[in-house]
Order: sequence, then structure tokens, then C-alpha cells
Amino acid sequence: MKNIIVVGDSFCASQHMWPAELAKHLGLNLVGQGIGGASWWPSRHFVMSLPQETIDATEVMVFAHTNSTRIPTLDPELFSFDYGVDPQNEIEKAVSLYYKYILDQQFMDWAQQQWFMEIAQRWSDKKLCHLHCFPWTTNYQNLMTGLVVQPSLSAISLNEISANKLNLFNDNRHNHMNEKNNKALAQELSRMISCNATGVQNLNLDLFDQPTRSWLEWH
Repeated sequence: MKNIIVVGDSFCASQHMWPAELAKHLGLNLVGQGIGGASWWPSRHFVMSLPQETIDATEVMVFAHTNSTRIPTLDPELFSFDYGVDPQNEIEKAVSLYYKYILDQQFMDWAQQQWFMEIAQRWSDKKLCHLHCFPWTTNYQNLMTGLVVQPSLSAISLNEISANKLNLFNDNRHNHMNEKNNKALAQELSRMISCNATGVQNLNLDLFDQPTRSWLEWH
């Protein structure tokens, strides 16, 4: 059986939900990792650490792209707390000071763009699928080859709960979506991948539980 690789942040952390459903639809074996709060760096590390025979047997690769400013580290301790509250210990204080004094937005944007280009160059023989966890990576989707899916997963997530502000830290939903929306996402991705769709494609939001649509124009 061929493989499908799914990597990203909390929007694919519950691999038994939409990633497993997608693999089932496509008749592929799921290989994946999703880490809440993580940057793109652990995703790259995971894929680059896979045995070559796993990569050779992979047909589809799905990347759930997070925002560029997350700290590029493999240390899960730095992903596990809410950056929006006052720091409580040495690690949290260090992270707070990093964002206050050290973070270089231009460099972080540039580094993530190199990752987008590396995906296109290194795995050009695979079916590639790009998901935007947040809308900011849509600014660089010209660097993404294969299938690029809109809107952002965070927009779907926030509309599902009629949220009036962005705060998903204590969200207990699997992949920040209810079961219906996990299944709808798997169904839509399966449809697009199965028909070899490429370029920017829009999800059919009529299949999703969306009480509001206010976050769809969020940039």
C-alpha cells in the first residue's frame, strides 16, 4: 500500500480524525505528525527523518502550514503554553523576551519561504497538497506547487464556533473542528486529490458546519 504523509501543527494533531479519514478515502497508509503550537521546522524534521523507502512509497504529501513567527525548535516545551498570558516560569519569560526583543519578522518570513520552495523542489514527483492553517501563508502560495487549498483552516474553525476573536489555545476540538467538519475536510481533500486538481482550489463550504462566515475575509 502506498503512503500519504500529513504534517503540520494542531490543525492535524489528531491524526485519527481528518488525516486518517483522508487516507481511508484514498486507500493509502497514513504516515504523519501534527504538533500543537509548533512551527514548520518540526514538520520538516519529521519528513526528513523518515526512511527513504517510506518516502519512495509515498504518493501524496499534505502540509498544514502555520504562521512563520513560531519559534523553529524541536523542543515541545516551547509549544505547550499560551503566549498571550503573563509568563509564569523561566522558559515562558525567555519566550516572551524573544518575541519582544529578538524576533525578526522578515527573516522568519524568508526562512518559511525557503521551506515552501524546498517542498516544491525535493518532492516534485509526489502529489502535493498545501493547507493554510492561518491566512498569512496565502501571501506566498505562489511558491507552492501542486494543490493549494483555501480558505484557511482557522477561518473554518472560528466560524464553526461563531468566535469573535482568535483564541484557539484551550480548544478541545480535534484539529480545532467538530467531527462533521473533520469529515468534510477529508471528503473535500479526497475529491481534489483524486481528480489531480492543482493550483488554488476552494473548499465547498456548504459541506461544512459554518454558522457564520465572518472569518473568511480575514487576512
